[in-house]
Amino acid sequence: MEFEHRVVSIAHIRGDDKTFRITTGKVQESFVASVKYVGLINPPILWPQGEEFVVISGFSRVAACRSLGWDQIHARVLSPETSFEICARIAIVDNSAQRELNLVEMARAFNLLSKAAMDDVAAAKTLHELGLQVNIELCRKLKAVTQMRRTVQQGLIDGTIALPIALRLNELSGAEEIDGICFLYNTLNMSLNRQREVLDWCQAISIREAMAIKDVLTKDPIAGWLNDSQLDRGRKTQLVREYLKRRRYPVITHFEEQYRSALCKLNMTRSIRLEPPANFEGRTFGLHLAFNNLQELIHLHSQIAKLIENPTFSEILDLVQMK
Repeated sequence: MEFEHRVVSIAHIRGDDKTFRITTGKVQESFVASVKYVGLINPPILWPQGEEFVVISGFSRVAACRSLGWDQIHARVLSPETSFEICARIAIVDNSAQRELNLVEMARAFNLLSKAAMDDVAAAKTLHELGLQVNIELCRKLKAVTQMRRTVQQGLIDGTIALPIALRLNELSGAEEIDGICFLYNTLNMSLNRQREVLDWCQAISIREAMAIKDVLTKDPIAGWLNDSQLDRGRKTQLVREYLKRRRYPVITHFEEQYRSALCKLNMTRSIRLEPPANFEGRTFGLHLAFNNLQELIHLHSQIAKLIENPTFSEILDLVQMK
């Protein structure tokens, strides 16, 4: 690709045109300082549009120069006849060659190629050819990312919200609900399974109790836990999950509490573990034994006999049977 190296007036560079912006990063003070003392080692790439210029690559560099009060900068200027598609390719390569793109940046790259009149398959193929690890399935999911709320996009950038969850959040109608869930995810930084679990519970509670999800998350006790600086992230997650589970499954939670209380009374050795029916649905228990030799097994046999004779053991069995 041929460029014309020119000195360009910053006043003629469109600061509000973010068409080709891929990066989600902010201009750091350290970067501004390096430009101030070293200058522009890698001049930005500009696309002339009449007497003005559109930034193709180098948004942070141009912003740094503006903040320093520079009137002119050295730039690499494309021909006015350069196609939109070529400009898009340049913007994508210039960013992806420097670092691995996050999901929002990938979405912006895909969106650029779509604006160049490419269909989904062609755009996905082009991104792959330009070095991005994408496929058509991922690209079709990315189509919605650039339209998501800023809070969801930030969660994708920070890695606190998984793409499958972001897509589900994008289907919610209330901005406050989306922001409330995003705040929860960003605070707790949970795994995908935990994110899915919490969202499922919140939606179920919202439907059953006829209340907005934001009212579930923004009121005490959850709001208090999330804003409590004395609690670490792990403890906050535990408290929130236990609370939401109790509200989502009040009957099952009640049985679990009764079961744990009765189990403590049995005072069983660690070598014996009683496993209740999953979610207390059904009536089949499991009994797990851990031993190293025959003598230990014989000892466990006598412990099991005592367990069977314990009235509390019968209470546990009856508890599930009554349910």
